[in-house]
Amino acid sequence: MNLLVLLLLGTAHARWMTIEEAGSVIENYSVEHEVAASGASTQTVDYTVRVQAEDAKVSASLFTIDYNSFTDKVEILEAYSRNGDKIIPVEAAGIEDRDKGESKEYDALKIRSVVFPQVEIGSHLHIRYVIKTAKPLMEKRWSSSVTLMPGSFVEKLHVTVKSEVPLYYRVHDPQHLVTVRQHDKRQLDIVNRKRLPGWVHAEKDVFFHPAGITEVGFSTHEKWPEFFATLDKDFAAILAAPVPKPLQSWLNKAKALPLVSEQILYLMNQMSHDFRYFGDWRRHNGGVVPRTLAEIEKSRYGDCKDLASLLTALLRALKIDANVALVRRGENAWGVEPDYELPEMGHFNHAIVQVKVGTQVWWLDATNPVSSLEAYPDIAGRPAWILQAGQGHFARLPPALSPNFVHAHDYEYRFKSQDAVNVTVTANLRHLAPYRLANELMMAPRSGVLSETLEYFSEGQEVHSFHYTKEPQTTRTLADLTMALEYQAGRVTFDAGKAAFFVIPDGFLNATFYETETRESDLRLSGEPFVFQGVRRLKDTKMAQALPEPCQVRSEWMDLRREIKVDGRDVVILQNVDLKKPFIMHSEFRSAPFHKLQADTKKCFYRAGILVETKAW
Repeated sequence: MNLLVLLLLGTAHARWMTIEEAGSVIENYSVEHEVAASGASTQTVDYTVRVQAEDAKVSASLFTIDYNSFTDKVEILEAYSRNGDKIIPVEAAGIEDRDKGESKEYDALKIRSVVFPQVEIGSHLHIRYVIKTAKPLMEKRWSSSVTLMPGSFVEKLHVTVKSEVPLYYRVHDPQHLVTVRQHDKRQLDIVNRKRLPGWVHAEKDVFFHPAGITEVGFSTHEKWPEFFATLDKDFAAILAAPVPKPLQSWLNKAKALPLVSEQILYLMNQMSHDFRYFGDWRRHNGGVVPRTLAEIEKSRYGDCKDLASLLTALLRALKIDANVALVRRGENAWGVEPDYELPEMGHFNHAIVQVKVGTQVWWLDATNPVSSLEAYPDIAGRPAWILQAGQGHFARLPPALSPNFVHAHDYEYRFKSQDAVNVTVTANLRHLAPYRLANELMMAPRSGVLSETLEYFSEGQEVHSFHYTKEPQTTRTLADLTMALEYQAGRVTFDAGKAAFFVIPDGFLNATFYETETRESDLRLSGEPFVFQGVRRLKDTKMAQALPEPCQVRSEWMDLRREIKVDGRDVVILQNVDLKKPFIMHSEFRSAPFHKLQADTKKCFYRAGILVETKAW
């Protein structure tokens, strides 16, 4: 449903790439949509790319078109390579269809691959094709969007939408990249004002916040209730069917549980165990309506809207107020994502369940292998459309907050010699903090997960041997997770005369935060906010310097504190971090308060260490 998303992998240099450095440049990207009153549409694409460097000869020579073979018909009108005055057409053997994912209960998704011949530096690769969509996602409704992110250089962009019914649009263009004209209520034109930029050279962890991205959305409807009116009714019809008989035993066992929360988690756990989740939003008969409850139960698998509908039906059978909700799943740099003003289906890619019990509201995702009554951060803080016939409306999931993600790590170091140390780690992950590890333990080979966990806790040290004295355990219900790990590492100190310099590991903020003075992109510090509570105990050591004063930094983005103290025969390092805003906008990064935060934090926390003495040396 996104009409155009321009993305490329990055290269290097702390500046914007010049067009001469680009491996390829899109000379023309023209898209014309013709939209019928029924919602059916025809999309004509005209695309030309110029190859400028050796590394782009392979990547630019392959062009792919995704389509739904149930609803779409694809026709390649022309495709060729042009080398100077010589035109080399794409032969029939260079065009191939392959499956992207199929199931007899869902539409067949296909990829048409077009391989350009005789590609060399200086080649112009051109393709013109048409996709005719006979059946819309929703009857008499159509929507799409143009999203422009840094990536490919685009010299000419032109998107036209012609419709048999009035069109509505919304523009978010902070970089002033495009001009949108509406000639009349039934035609829109979008052209670029200037050449669309490429990528960023040599910048660590390039990241662009959605607030700075250009997006133009367009729709045949102005109001959300009108746009979703038929979909609300379609879901209601699916949910009006009785719960399939094979699942009645689940309902009987759930009824016997005393608490509503226990009943909900029991049903979610049963579904997680017995139903296989397809990790995408699949189309059934060309639309976004789920299969029937009977079909879902019989197959024992489903996509998100299938599983959300089945869970909703089960909960309603227990007299629990439940409705299917549409939401966007994925990293949320906003924290609290703004409301969606224009009806556009591209805002949603996932289906969940909203439950109300008294004043309590729970948001349930039936696709997670480990269930939780609290929303994972991939859906937190976002608007959600509640599907109710005649009463559909928006609600909002609560945002992800740092107190919900508590990581408490206790390290104990016993120095055997200058080149050997035994380390014991006890980690407590509380509330939502263990959700990633819990899901990995449920879905991935355990040995691999434990090895990756070791690498995380050993912090890049050379590990000679290790074993878990308490392995991390998980069930299908998310809960606090505790683990204990012992490992033997090589040298973790540097010689400093009679003493040794112990570098205090700093695993909670990456080097990009400390080292980067200027950026072209925004800054990502973590996938979600968190609280980190760290204790490092250096056994049988003593300070070889004056005891440092405690360090403390407070800001709107994070609060940090480090204190070093002597406890009997041990030196103890205490670290606390409350990362409240893990996504930093470019404007914030360039501000004086953020520069002060960087400077203050770097003085105390980055590559800091202490001089200690122990009999091991």
